[in-house]
Amino acid sequence: MMKREMKFNKGMIVPALLLLVAIVFPQVVTQKYILQVGTTMLFFACFASAWNIIGGYAGQFALGNGLYLGVGAYAAGICYVGGFCSPWIGMLIGMVASALLSAVISRPCFRLSGTYFSLSTVAFLYIGLYTVSSIQYVGDFKLGATMGLLLPYSGRWQDMQFSKPMWFYVVLACLVVILIVSAWVKNHRMGYYLMAIGSDQDASATTGINVVMYKTYAQMISAALMAMAGSLYGFYLLTVMPTKVLSYTLSLEIMMYCVIGGKGTLWGPVMGAMTMGFISEFMRTRMGASAASLGTVFYGLALILVVRFAPGGIYGLVKMLADKIGDKLKKSKTKVEEEA
Repeated sequence: MMKREMKFNKGMIVPALLLLVAIVFPQVVTQKYILQVGTTMLFFACFASAWNIIGGYAGQFALGNGLYLGVGAYAAGICYVGGFCSPWIGMLIGMVASALLSAVISRPCFRLSGTYFSLSTVAFLYIGLYTVSSIQYVGDFKLGATMGLLLPYSGRWQDMQFSKPMWFYVVLACLVVILIVSAWVKNHRMGYYLMAIGSDQDASATTGINVVMYKTYAQMISAALMAMAGSLYGFYLLTVMPTKVLSYTLSLEIMMYCVIGGKGTLWGPVMGAMTMGFISEFMRTRMGASAASLGTVFYGLALILVVRFAPGGIYGLVKMLADKIGDKLKKSKTKVEEEA
């Protein structure tokens, strides 16, 4: 009888350990403030990983993808406040609406390239922001205009509301889902096409790749995942305000976290969100209100340094360091074996 050989993927060791640490974290750390910081960092890891599908894999710097975050937040919020259906169903509605909206917006935007493409996505973001900010009522339903939707607290999971430790697990689960989808895209044929498009769009078109179609697919997947995380984000804040979920600043931060962490990689956006989120929070607690204005300056400097000295981002630096240590250990082992 032939014995089946168990295949062990060494590449899963680190992710499994990180997941284990994340699961244990709320049980060990009970301070509400630290749990809140950790949950916020997970949210930005979700946003950055979702953006990475269009901005990293496909190389399209969509600076207005916060629009889909807002669509998800408003869809779930309206369903809950209006009593139309469960916010969980609202989340699904927001994901579908975001995917369809992104497909419609992508057609004119993808006819542009470079800076013009990025500006066109920003234009649609501001159209969404000013439209929602100017609508006080839709029929008898109060949308709230600039004040947005205030989500009544019930504390029930059916209403997408949880305790601080439970919120950490919910957002962690959201991040795991996004990473699974992102990994599937990356390792699927579409991922190879997107990488080719990101490297050289014109050359990809000459090889027979339908550039617009695959970029649209990437944008739709990215938008749906962004809406999923956005739905949770609105209920985490217990308010859905245009300036919170449809702001250009938020979209810009999402892009910077991804680029600084290492765009086009699976773990780069997560590392960028965790590292920059921790530093940002450290600056805010140490420097107080003055750090609010310095935060944007810090992000800008970090982005310049990464683009200039480490194009692969934090993930690229960590991988290079790990490879060097691995090579040294291998050489040392070989030397010892030769001497023996």
